[in-house]
Amino acid sequence: MILSRKFCEFVCYSPDVERFKKFYRHTFIADEGFFQTVIMNTSYKGTIVNDDKRTIDWVPLGTIKLRPRDFTFKDAEFLLASQGLFARKFDETVDAGILSILESNLS
Repeated sequence: MILSRKFCEFVCYSPDVERFKKFYRHTFIADEGFFQTVIMNTSYKGTIVNDDKRTIDWVPLGTIKLRPRDFTFKDAEFLLASQGLFARKFDETVDAGILSILESNLS
């Protein structure tokens, strides 16, 4: 999720948000629902874009669960061509080279 400065200021200063702050203060994993709830249930009028700019390859684990696959050097071309600003998941113990490849392509 990418939030605009305008929305962040709304969250910090708008009285509309106080009831959500009180509710989420003592909930489990509040960060996974707070901002979405505020955006959709207050007077805030902003643009919502249904694209989190993340590149993730979800693979099955067990019967139903999914997990993000570790990217490796074989994925370099795919990642560099991606429109994502973020990617998940990297593990230096699996392949540290992919991080070097991506870093060398930063401008």
